[in-house]
Amino acid sequence: MAPEVFRHEPYNAKVDVYSFGIILFELLDGGVPFTKKVHPLDAARRAALLHARPGWGMGATSRGLRRPARPPPPPALRRLVEDCWRPDPAARPDFGEVCERLEAALAELPPDSPPRSRSLGVGGGRSPAGCAVQ
Repeated sequence: MAPEVFRHEPYNAKVDVYSFGIILFELLDGGVPFTKKVHPLDAARRAALLHARPGWGMGATSRGLRRPARPPPPPALRRLVEDCWRPDPAARPDFGEVCERLEAALAELPPDSPPRSRSLGVGGGRSPAGCAVQ
């Protein structure tokens, strides 16, 4: 939940950008954003009132699992995640910029990376914003 929703403030589409940033964090880090010792309501409260954000490298360990061997996310994706969950909604990118930054990060992947990880979608279709879609 975006901090402004938790605080019962007016909000707009930037709440979805915040949520996207959290989901992308989960995909890159390999687990839930906060440890299982933190109740989800407490995590939302900390994010809304204290500007707390998840720590990188805690994914699998937050679920009590041994962390699988996983390289750290590319710096461009890490910056994108952190920009998406900025406390000030006006400072978060819009989804057009998110797509551009995802495409740029995709272009920087090594040519020998698996095809699955080099595609933002299946079928090769493109959305008007530039991101590949199914």
